[in-house]
Amino acid sequence: RTIGVDYRWIRPPFDRALLDEHLTHDTLWEVFEGQLGLTGLQADTTIRADGATPEEAELIGVPVGAAVLRWGAQLFTRERECVMSGYSTYHQDWFIVANTLRR
Repeated sequence: RTIGVDYRWIRPPFDRALLDEHLTHDTLWEVFEGQLGLTGLQADTTIRADGATPEEAELIGVPVGAAVLRWGAQLFTRERECVMSGYSTYHQDWFIVANTLRR
């Protein structure tokens, strides 16, 4: 059962440095820090209730317009240069937020 869909935009030149094997074992955050040497990253996130688009409805098996949760994130360097932006749409019944906060 599909519980969500993910849409991400990773800004050049960061996108060209990503390899498939990076993404099968590590989070994007870990890849950006460990593989690309980007430290001091900051993420701005939002979570909001919304209605499923036709594409999302088909992918997660809900009616068009059904309640979904949309999690958005923008990842920045210390200098506020955007590294990644995007959002995920989740089925309302199977959504859990888990965050690790660090300073």
